[in-house]
Amino acid sequence: MKRSEQRILTTHVGSLIRPKALLEAGKDRDGARRGAHERELTRSVAEVVSRQVKAGIDVVNDGEFGKSGWANYSLERLSGFEPRPDKLYPAVWLGRDRIRFADFMAAEFPRGTVGTPGHACIGPIAYHDHASVRRDLANLKAAAAAAAVEEAFFTAVAPASVGYDAANEHCERARLCVRHREGATGGVSRGPQGWFRSAGRRCRAREHVRPSRSAEPTALSRMGGASH
Repeated sequence: MKRSEQRILTTHVGSLIRPKALLEAGKDRDGARRGAHERELTRSVAEVVSRQVKAGIDVVNDGEFGKSGWANYSLERLSGFEPRPDKLYPAVWLGRDRIRFADFMAAEFPRGTVGTPGHACIGPIAYHDHASVRRDLANLKAAAAAAAVEEAFFTAVAPASVGYDAANEHCERARLCVRHREGATGGVSRGPQGWFRSAGRRCRAREHVRPSRSAEPTALSRMGGASH
């Protein structure tokens, strides 16, 4: 691991703005144009890594370009969940702000007050899309090698992050659902989300978020278990 011994090393939080070409290719990423999306994804990751290096970023990543969204991409890679498009779930992840600043929320962020469609846990949770993880890691490793990067990082959403806009229709307790997610994803210390090495370069996984510890009960408590 590189250390800030001579100067402060720079990095960033993870998600970067997707280029227009990648967004267009992603509209049919599971259909007939899947191959075109895969090629554009590889090209876009190589470009964004190169741009990070040119900007002076020391520890780079793939911009999260291979993920369809910030957290819910994980639902595409896990079994045991089903969308609930007709049910709105309160945006408890906003904490007290949605109550304290209700007028602002209603005007600028209405889904914070009315809620958002979510999903439900309906069966056993298992990871089934290892191919997408391997693809994203391969793209990042290749881009890092081409840009002569010494260190990179790879983000992974915390298992409980998809528990906010959700309902539990399977597990007896919400905490058990979270444990099932953690077991399915391998946590951030093992499996595809852990450390990996390539051509002398070391890459590290970063976790996005843990369940909220605000005074307002989280969706995990609504799902049937104690929040803390």
